[in-house]
Amino acid sequence: MHFFHLSSLHFFFCFFCIFNTSSGQQALDWPDTAPGYDIRHFTDENGLPQNSVRSIVRDTRGNIWLATERGLVRFDGNRFVNFDNLGNSFAARSISGFNLDPKSRNGELLAMSSNETWIRMANGKAAIDTSLKGYPLYWSADVSKMRDLHLVEALPDLNEAALKHYLHGIATIYPAPAGRHFVYDEQNVGYYVNNKKTKVCSFPGKSFFRFFRLGESLYYLDERLKLTRFSGTASGFCQEESKLVGPLASDPGYQSTGQYQIFWNNCTNQVFIYTSGRLYDLRLAKDGSLVSKLILAGFDFQSRDIKTVLMDEEHGRFFLGSQLYGLYIVTKKKFVAVTDSSAGNDNVYYGQALLDNGKIVTASGVVFSPESKSPAAAATSLRTIKKYVDWDKYSVMKDHTGSIWCKRRETLFRFERNGKQLISSWTIGDEIKQLYEGLNGRIWIGTNSLGLYYIDPSRPGAKPLFFAGRYFSNISWIQQQNNETLWIGTGKGLYKIDLSSKRISHITKLTDIYIRSLYIPDGRNEIWITTYSNGLYLLKDQKLTHFPIDKEQYLASAHCVIEDRNGFFWITTNKGLFQISRRDLLAYADKPFELYYHYYSKTEGFNTNEFNGGCQPCALRTPGGMVSFPSINGLVWFFPERTRPELPGQQIFIDQTDGGDSLSAFEGNRVVVKAGVPQIVVKVSTPYFGDPYNLRMSYRIVKGHQVLTGWKALDESKSIPIPFQGGGNYTLSVRKVSGFGVNNYKEVHLNITVGKEWYETWLFRGVVAGTVLLLFYGILRRRLRAIKLQNLALEIKVRERTEHLEKTLVVLSDSEKQLEKQVRLHLHLIASISHDIRTPVRHMSYALEYSQALIEDNKPDNAVAFIKQLKQAVENMYHMVDNLVNFIKPEVSGTGQAATSVKLSAVVNEKVSLFGQIATANNADIQVDVAPEALVFTDPKLLGIIVHNLIDNAIKLRDRNKLKIYLRHEGADLHLIFEDNGPGMPPELMKWLNATGPEEDFTLPAGYEGLGLLLLKQISKVLRLQICVTNDPGACVHLIFKQGNAAQTTL
Repeated sequence: MHFFHLSSLHFFFCFFCIFNTSSGQQALDWPDTAPGYDIRHFTDENGLPQNSVRSIVRDTRGNIWLATERGLVRFDGNRFVNFDNLGNSFAARSISGFNLDPKSRNGELLAMSSNETWIRMANGKAAIDTSLKGYPLYWSADVSKMRDLHLVEALPDLNEAALKHYLHGIATIYPAPAGRHFVYDEQNVGYYVNNKKTKVCSFPGKSFFRFFRLGESLYYLDERLKLTRFSGTASGFCQEESKLVGPLASDPGYQSTGQYQIFWNNCTNQVFIYTSGRLYDLRLAKDGSLVSKLILAGFDFQSRDIKTVLMDEEHGRFFLGSQLYGLYIVTKKKFVAVTDSSAGNDNVYYGQALLDNGKIVTASGVVFSPESKSPAAAATSLRTIKKYVDWDKYSVMKDHTGSIWCKRRETLFRFERNGKQLISSWTIGDEIKQLYEGLNGRIWIGTNSLGLYYIDPSRPGAKPLFFAGRYFSNISWIQQQNNETLWIGTGKGLYKIDLSSKRISHITKLTDIYIRSLYIPDGRNEIWITTYSNGLYLLKDQKLTHFPIDKEQYLASAHCVIEDRNGFFWITTNKGLFQISRRDLLAYADKPFELYYHYYSKTEGFNTNEFNGGCQPCALRTPGGMVSFPSINGLVWFFPERTRPELPGQQIFIDQTDGGDSLSAFEGNRVVVKAGVPQIVVKVSTPYFGDPYNLRMSYRIVKGHQVLTGWKALDESKSIPIPFQGGGNYTLSVRKVSGFGVNNYKEVHLNITVGKEWYETWLFRGVVAGTVLLLFYGILRRRLRAIKLQNLALEIKVRERTEHLEKTLVVLSDSEKQLEKQVRLHLHLIASISHDIRTPVRHMSYALEYSQALIEDNKPDNAVAFIKQLKQAVENMYHMVDNLVNFIKPEVSGTGQAATSVKLSAVVNEKVSLFGQIATANNADIQVDVAPEALVFTDPKLLGIIVHNLIDNAIKLRDRNKLKIYLRHEGADLHLIFEDNGPGMPPELMKWLNATGPEEDFTLPAGYEGLGLLLLKQISKVLRLQICVTNDPGACVHLIFKQGNAAQTTL
């Protein structure tokens, strides 16, 4: 006993005739259509390696795998990836089908090539499994050695025609998961666990190709649909008659022909029956019986030579493999487009209204019945409406009384409830744009340029009357929110009318925007606004939110919003239909994020992607829950609560990396790249078989913590070039919006380690860093040395300049002090001259007049005596002026006089002699006790001024004053003392004379204007004499000559 398998030569010969019979046919003679289904057809011209698809399975990732004569093909809904690196021969690359791995309990998949090589499919890749040698994974030792074992994993079996001459020499194996299988040898059915037989049932004379496994059991279906079940787990019996229920047995095609074809794939655990253009699904019931269900009709399997079927039940999709014509993907449409067959090409619809009988009437008078199983054939016409309305299809409305309202340009019509009779008509002097019934039954009429009108049909003689808004331009929508508020959409923006006051307010942010429609749900304080070129808006709590438009700008021309009971909005556009979560939109209004818009195109059942808008209502919903949208080719009907979007929720996978020899390792989510590689290209995949427009993927590249590329949209090729900026660790992040919800992403990361060039290593960087530091250190030292020298030179210059400035400042300070001193002196001179010279001179003038009078009175003696006194006064004045000149001369000329050795007795006696007559006149007594040998080193003239002033002040103070002038030695100092017996010197004047501060030199105490004491103070400073004044009780003035006065000095 051995496994029977067709050799490569035999296999090629068996199909040679088939291929030759079709090689000259360039295209099929029948269209790829089936009522209610969308069909996509793939051949070697648009993705497949060749056109023979023998088997189809689905892996755990969601990818579709195809077995072809040129290798395995993986399809993710967007791209075909061919795995044909399985050998160089035709047989090595020719895949006969898919098999369950008997050693796996997880349903892992294997494929068998025509040269008996096992290929394992895992992690999205296919490769030869070298651990599996040869063909026989199953062994049935109890089968007669005269029979060859043949593995059956799918029906129809492509080897059935080739095996018809060997049927009595083979036994067939039907694998089951977890190491179990069934064997049939034309006599018995055996059940094996881990290649050990556990049960055998007699079942002679049956066809090998009517057995199939479903669940835990093996079934046999004969020509008359009689079903037999073989249970591998039941106890007490081996086989039982089972039931096949459902519509299959009563199928008219089967009843007329008695023929059918079983389509079974052991790897998918799916069984189908095809008969006369209809495909039935067989489902396992709880009691072990099978239930048939019609799942596809109108698609001819035989003419397309379909050999394998895979069903995606969740999305109503079938993958059909043809032996000759490639792959068909048949998807049930979610929508129905109904048209009026009698209208020819004129199936353009806008306005709709729901009649009392549940039917839908259009503005042109065409009536459709939603309850009809064949909507296109159910179209009828209301001739009266069609006659009057004619071409104007934009507006039709049924009011609460049942009357039907239509319009044709500027004319308004009212028909009775069945539409067969015209009740009234009115003409307005402008084109009527929209009709709307308010909450109180009032009919609102929007015009093109005359504003808003209304009519109350319940009033006798009712006619259209102007209401408000003369400046409204092209009224496109009218809707009443409550008893007080009416909203008006126009071609220039949105307006709000207070019905009681007719006050109109404008939504300023929508100025010049064409309002297409409004959706105002009850009790939510929400106004959803569609516009013709700006998409969707939400006005809520006085906040206007503008929602982002999709990438191709389809939502820019949004026509209509309908909300279903599941919380989704359905929005029509000129490019298809969108489904959007209301909850997501509200969340976006609070905090923006990337929204998911689910898109439906005409492949879902529309006749066209272009829906119509500009009509009111923009859509209808029947009591049964059906929604009707108008389009340029029919009405589109669907049940939104039953329509499940096919979301792109599968994971993202790093498919492959095009790096050639530059990759040293690629495992899981980690890639190691050799040093010096400028870039690699990474391809990603994500299984998704819905509309590609719903697949929005983006990627980002990060090196370390540095973002090199922000989130960028991924194109249709799903290829990502990754340029490298040197060695290091990179991270590629790929994400997609996987459906509704806030930040609902699927994301995958690829860690890339790029080797470093020699110049990027830490050793090289350390050497370079050290060299740079040393070079920098050397340059820095040289620079510091130069800076120090510059600083030193600068310091010298600054010091020199500073010294010069200091000297200048000293000179300036001295000059300032000298100038201040001179100014004060001049002020005192002026005061002194006024006091001591001008006044005496004036008195002298009076004295001369008095002397003249004495002479004239013949009193010569008195006159002579008076003149003598006058002479003495003049001499005194002379000496005072001389003293001033002697003091001022060096001050003005800026030159000093040399000090000499001066006898104090000479100076004192000289000055005393000058005051002899004055002392006699004042009865003053001057006593001098100065030794002739007393010498001082000073300026005699300046010293004489001091002595002169002290004597003058003493004898002029009062009559009979006594002045004593004497010397006294105190230590090394010599005191020249002037002591009188007068009342003493005033305290403030005495304090001023005793003060040594320079600020006191030029400021006499208040009330004193004489120049004598000021000269005394100043000249004592010049001569370096110290003055000490006391009262005991008369004034006692000490002129103290210090020992240093003996030195030579220049004044």
